[in-house]
Amino acid sequence: MRAMRHFSVKLNDGHSMPILGFGTSAPAKVAKSKVEEALERAIDVGYRHIDSAYLYLNEEEIGRAIRKKIANGTVKRDDIFCTSKPGEEILPKDTDGKPIFDAVDLCTTWEALEKCKEAGLVKSIGVSNFNCKQLEMILNKPGLKYKPVCNQVECHLYLNQSKLLDFCKSKDIVLTAYGVLGSDPEKEWVTKNYPVILEDPVLNVIAEKHQRTAAQVALRYQLQRGLVVLAKSFTEKRIQENFQVFDFQLTPEDMKTLDGLNRNLRYFKDTYRNSVSTPALRSQLAESWFLVVLLSFYICKMFQTASSEASSGRRGTLESSITEASKPHVRFKLPGCWPSSWLAVNLHIALISQLEG
Repeated sequence: MRAMRHFSVKLNDGHSMPILGFGTSAPAKVAKSKVEEALERAIDVGYRHIDSAYLYLNEEEIGRAIRKKIANGTVKRDDIFCTSKPGEEILPKDTDGKPIFDAVDLCTTWEALEKCKEAGLVKSIGVSNFNCKQLEMILNKPGLKYKPVCNQVECHLYLNQSKLLDFCKSKDIVLTAYGVLGSDPEKEWVTKNYPVILEDPVLNVIAEKHQRTAAQVALRYQLQRGLVVLAKSFTEKRIQENFQVFDFQLTPEDMKTLDGLNRNLRYFKDTYRNSVSTPALRSQLAESWFLVVLLSFYICKMFQTASSEASSGRRGTLESSITEASKPHVRFKLPGCWPSSWLAVNLHIALISQLEG
């Protein structure tokens, strides 16, 4: 990762993750072509960590932007670290092609991911939206072969996740923050009428002192705490500004003041606990809301095959391989409160896979 070599964090398995990522979730009013253009600009600026998802319905555009930047020599394939949350295509299906619904065993699912790593399908495995107790379930599992390398959660000035951050640091697990700048209220899973982080007067006083934007200070705050952060914008100026967070430092007094803004406020709706199929596991969800499958990989290889296979309904060789590898170990229960494309919400496990070039 040449362009991000000095801005990456070492994972507990020896691989590296860029500490500043570019988010690609877009409201319906933003055209898919605009997302593609924004990502091209982000890569030009220097972003090498790209966060996407099946649910965003723009994976084709994401792949096209990456391929274009590889073709024109801006980046090489192994420069890109991309995260994506897959939809229902990777779920195990019966002979009629319908998803198989069943209870989820957290530790057994983790073992399936360990087998993916051992088989060479992935380089690193991690989790998303885990609280401390859920992480301990994995870490204390008999016969554990690989620890999660990261845990991606909602984290911002109004929800600083200090206890979870301390726990993850003590276990050498990287905490990745999404929603750092707030979230789009148009999304159905976002709570409406919450305060806007970037309008916070305390934040803006500090930003003015440093002659920076409120977004830059909000991002820098999390970076100085030791998190990997995801930033999102579809405006060229802000894409550039959000990347300019490595050339200034917040003072200890600034950090303490920003710490004081925490109010344990979640922008993302806490409506998914009851979709967990086992009472024992449901009782352990006091600090988390919904759990997703997270795939992070050098995505270019997948997209090279995905476009040619789209007409046949296949999603690409990577997801097909993972489905077959995990089918004996993973079963799912359909949550009635979420679109079918997020059936994997109950899987609990995130997979970070960096494909070999």
